[in-house]
Amino acid sequence: MVHVAAELGDERELTPEEAKRTPDRISRYYAGDRLARLEIVRDGKLRMVRYLGRQWPDEALLAEHRRRHREQPFEVLSPVEAAPGGGRRRRAWSVRADGTLGESSEQELDDQGEILAEDRFTPDGVRLLRTEYAYDDAGELVLTREVDEDGRVVSEWES
Repeated sequence: MVHVAAELGDERELTPEEAKRTPDRISRYYAGDRLARLEIVRDGKLRMVRYLGRQWPDEALLAEHRRRHREQPFEVLSPVEAAPGGGRRRRAWSVRADGTLGESSEQELDDQGEILAEDRFTPDGVRLLRTEYAYDDAGELVLTREVDEDGRVVSEWES
């Protein structure tokens, strides 16, 4: 487990004692050398638990999460895999406190793991919105565009 300060511009690692006193932090949990879980704490309260490299639904994960965090909503991110037609992708699921599926998304990734596009879906699989991202040569986000189901740009802004 590694605790990291979550203040703007402060990415330093914390000791367990410092973590207890730091109201904004991210705790990283590893399974061997693989990052398995993030716990994001803001204002001293657990706000989000994110499981990485898992699939949903997963009854064992739900039971483990409830034992550890009771009724805290959480997110599950699948392993990154090859996408049909080239590129890479991963799925993400938002799970409500009662264990039911909230929104889900499918993310198209570049070679560095940055999200190029994200399609968001309702719990029953209806596409809500597509968000596309553009980066400059330094990898900084420069453009975000939201597109509806008919391909029309709903909104667009520069970063």
